[in-house]
Amino acid sequence: GGSESGAPECRAVPRAEEGGGASVVLSNELLDAFAPVKLRLSVFGQPDVTDCSVWQEMRLVHIMKESDLEMVTKALQHSQNRIETLLDDLRGYTSEMFCGIKNTTVGKAAAECSPHSSCLAIAFGLSELLGHSDLQLPAAAHNMRLRLRKDDLLCERLREVSSRLDGEMQDVV
Repeated sequence: GGSESGAPECRAVPRAEEGGGASVVLSNELLDAFAPVKLRLSVFGQPDVTDCSVWQEMRLVHIMKESDLEMVTKALQHSQNRIETLLDDLRGYTSEMFCGIKNTTVGKAAAECSPHSSCLAIAFGLSELLGHSDLQLPAAAHNMRLRLRKDDLLCERLREVSSRLDGEMQDVV
């Protein structure tokens, strides 16, 4: 259970005590100074919600069509040169970031399942599949690699999801 780790934020106690912390931040609507945080509960097996290890922090990524970004930057009266530079920078960052994910051991296993998918579709596809509870995906990377290499249903689902995402994410940064 959660109390085994010894960390104050992982102890399940009936009353708040000094040194304890919040286990989940669901909304930061009033805390604009902080980056938004989203937690995901791993539903693999029978999770003990008081165990910190079943909660994982997720990152929020915003994507935007290049044409929409151009409209916004033009409305802000940026020069065409500045807009092109911004788009080039964001294209480079997008490629570097998501192809870096595709180049990890899990990303390589995913790319073997879905060889024609873009880096962006592989990364977002893997993230989306974590929410497919019927797949019972484990959080550990080595287990995910094994599942991607051995589970035909998982590979088929990844191909479907990443194909859809490739269509939806044309010309985005």
